Amino acid sequence: MTFDKILEDGRLWAVRYEEGKSNCFEMLFSNWYDMSWLKSFFEQNILDLASFFHNTLAELAKMERVRNYLLDNGVFDIDGIKDLANEQSN
Repeated sequence: MTFDKILEDGRLWAVRYEEGKSNCFEMLFSNWYDMSWLKSFFEQNILDLASFFHNTLAELAKMERVRNYLLDNGVFDIDGIKDLANEQSN
């Protein structure tokens, strides 16, 4: 196994396995252009992907609700934020 420097400033490196013609960075981008590989990847990882994006979207929705509360009330009311956070927990 060797390491290929990807960026000239040395901040990004990729593993090249001895049997490989390409390093892992090149293989990743090659796979991203392969539609059958992408379809297979998403099918095999759908549960992990769905749980990540569901949690991410839920957190974004909570933050949006807090932001809207602050904008609608025109003040940074700490007690109001606590009440809003408690509502979200239930």
